[in-house]
Amino acid sequence: MKARMLSGINAFITFVIGLLGFGMTGCVKKYGSPEPPIIAEYGCPYATLEVKGKVTDEASRPIENIRVVTHSRYTDDAMETYTDENGNYQFDQTSVFPVDSVDIIATDTAGIYATDSVRVGVSYDRTGVSKEDHWNSGEGSAYHDFQLKKK
Repeated sequence: MKARMLSGINAFITFVIGLLGFGMTGCVKKYGSPEPPIIAEYGCPYATLEVKGKVTDEASRPIENIRVVTHSRYTDDAMETYTDENGNYQFDQTSVFPVDSVDIIATDTAGIYATDSVRVGVSYDRTGVSKEDHWNSGEGSAYHDFQLKKK
């Protein structure tokens, strides 16, 4: 009875301490050898995301003023831009939740070329990110060239 009561009191104290934002660790591996403590951190992962590429026609000539939209399947945030005179497009966004892929859609607003879309994987580079900065996923990048066909 006494052991059951102490176990209940320990559970209650753990619950209250957790509500106050404090954490405790006491992880022990199998056979009793201690593990490094698990550290609880608060925050949200973030990264810098760059999406870029080029839009050309079937003859590999750059196409200007093609609307390019990109978005992640995990967020409602969409980025939009238009290609320059060389057919290049580029998005730069910071402090986004790291995603594993983005959808890129190229649309000709003049109606000459057919719309094309693709899902591209995002790769991350943590070079230059401090080892203590656990939430910074580094710099993400995705690249895709479109070759649009006439309608």
